[in-house]
Amino acid sequence: MKRRLLSLLCCVWLSFALGIVCTVFTVKLKMQTEYILHALESIYAQQFLSTEAPERECKTAVCRWHSDYLWGRLNESVDPCEDFYAHVCSSAWFREEKRIDGQPYADFSVAQLLEDVRYSLTRQRRPFTEQGSWSFPAQAVRMQSLCDHAGSSSSVGWDELRDALARVGLGGWPYTDEPPAKWSLLRVLAGLERDVGEGTLASVTLRRDLSQTEGYQVHVEPPETLLRHFLLHRRSSGSLVDYEAQLASLLLAALGNVSVPASSRGDSLASRLAADLVALEKRLEAIRGAPLVPLEQRYARAGQLGAVAKWNWTAFIMETLRGAQSVAANTTIVCDRCTFFRKLMLLVQETPQRTVANYAGVRLLALLSPLLPAHMPWSAFLMQLSSRGLSGLPERVEACLGLLERTYRYGSAMLARMALGRQFFTVYRSQYDRQLVALASALAHAATQGAARLAFLRPDERRVAQSKVAGMTVQVSAEPLASAMSLLRHTRHAYLSSQAPNLDLDAQYPVRVFGVPSSYYFPLRNHLFLPQSLVSFLAHVSNTLDASFVPVVGRPILTELLRALDSLDGRAVDSALSLRAWWDKNSSAEFELLQQCLLNQYKALYWTSGPSDANWREHVDVQALFREVASVTPLLDVFQERQKSAAKLLIRVGRKRVLEPVQLFFVNFALSLCDHHGRGKLGHLQAKLGIMPGTVRVNLALANSNEFAHAFGCEPNRTMSPATRCIVW
Repeated sequence: MKRRLLSLLCCVWLSFALGIVCTVFTVKLKMQTEYILHALESIYAQQFLSTEAPERECKTAVCRWHSDYLWGRLNESVDPCEDFYAHVCSSAWFREEKRIDGQPYADFSVAQLLEDVRYSLTRQRRPFTEQGSWSFPAQAVRMQSLCDHAGSSSSVGWDELRDALARVGLGGWPYTDEPPAKWSLLRVLAGLERDVGEGTLASVTLRRDLSQTEGYQVHVEPPETLLRHFLLHRRSSGSLVDYEAQLASLLLAALGNVSVPASSRGDSLASRLAADLVALEKRLEAIRGAPLVPLEQRYARAGQLGAVAKWNWTAFIMETLRGAQSVAANTTIVCDRCTFFRKLMLLVQETPQRTVANYAGVRLLALLSPLLPAHMPWSAFLMQLSSRGLSGLPERVEACLGLLERTYRYGSAMLARMALGRQFFTVYRSQYDRQLVALASALAHAATQGAARLAFLRPDERRVAQSKVAGMTVQVSAEPLASAMSLLRHTRHAYLSSQAPNLDLDAQYPVRVFGVPSSYYFPLRNHLFLPQSLVSFLAHVSNTLDASFVPVVGRPILTELLRALDSLDGRAVDSALSLRAWWDKNSSAEFELLQQCLLNQYKALYWTSGPSDANWREHVDVQALFREVASVTPLLDVFQERQKSAAKLLIRVGRKRVLEPVQLFFVNFALSLCDHHGRGKLGHLQAKLGIMPGTVRVNLALANSNEFAHAFGCEPNRTMSPATRCIVW
């Protein structure tokens, strides 16, 4: 009887195990089958085009890459004349595939750069540990190794986390009551920013201007909230209820010093603390939406930011820069949103200190998340707060390299440059430098010619605009530095000890190495900085910056270049780099009419809030909207100029679909702005976070282009071919 029972149990167990194995196998088989079918369809397409394709169909390596990249991903059910963004940025780009090159350019470029750096660090572990252990590459290898080890380790627990929190002044976190009287919120937050680089309420940095003077400017900037990171994550539910529940689970585990639910009383307390944190972040986002002020209004005295009983901005900046820069109430600071900091001071005064302290603790844990073990139930949540969820890349790798960049941005930029294409890791890769400079020069030339037709400027002002754009200087990536003093000037306080004098300097170029590809314009120097991330995806595609990539690589360059001509950064500095307003009142009024035209288009097509939101215009960055619309014509001019030297060939993107060169230009323009946020998130992105969604940036820019309507045969009075356009050039 026992043998029969034992045999029966064995059969049941084997059946259960076999069922699990079959389920896993089926899921993997499904994923592999989808990938194989996509590949076979692409191969069939190549055979199809070789036998039945028109003679004008392009067969070069770059054309074949474009064909594979776009194959089956354009949404044919959406009319490009009604919603071009939805037509190009279909859900096919955001399926949970494990391919880095299966996502739009912005995510593809960042993910490829991160993967190349990770691969290079992993490959170079042994040589770097044998020699030069003091060097930043060796330390980067060590950090990557720690992140990899932490993912499979269970050695780090709450005791170690509490010890780390205590070292930065957050011993006893999370706080259920107000901290002791001798505890100083200001000193704790200043220490976090100074020693760890974690700006809970404000990010304070010293930046040299681009002259060779020895002076540094104090920059104060609002940080991004954890709530913003959660909502923008690729796999985020977008639910504030879910965000609050996960915060409560983290706090509950910390309160009980365990990772399982405790008593109902602890559960209730954790929920209250989490609700306080979410309420604080909502208010931070509300005041963060303050619009950027014109260039001449961004300089203030530290004392002008204000002081209340719980908070003093001068004292905070002074404590943050202790040992690096002397600060007093009359010290000049630079803040793009000075209004934010004045409102923030009042918010701190109204908020219990325990709430701000608990928020600082959560931010620190999110910062350290790639070094924490994966077995903790809240580990995935913290990882989500420190990564974007790029396809084809583990979140831990993304978060780890993000932490590395936070530690030493200049060093990370040099690592990225050496890792480009995964070749010769000890050599700075400069294969695209001349091509980037040539592209930037061509775009500047096109913008210079266009400046002669700027609709809102008078003839003499157009000549100033032409001279200003023509005189712009361009730099590609950060230069390798030889002297120790130069290295120190590019070293952030989080990397070297902030207690030593004159080490906390860094940050000439405030552009993220592993962020969305972008460039940076210095208005006071009329200087444009181009990071290597603009072309990181090309290392695995082509050695040349082909004409088809002009809208992808050129759009982030041109939109930043056009800051020289807008009303925030451009109007206050003339072509001789003198601080003077070179627009007259009529030109300013004409530009305001142009802005109003763009806002009216925005409201008619995309603003999702109800009529009760009377201040909706405050949530729209109309300057950015102007630059997106203005960028289309110069980009197209450069594309067509480069296309002249090549045959105007077709690109096949489906069995029955080919793209003309100009159509490919507009498709790639849209793909450079694709994001994973659906229509359901538009309200959150616009009203809550002050972010202009990709669908707005693409469709409004192209709806004001006659060339787009002609390329896709759009009849008048369609969404993408409105009866009235906003005239820029």
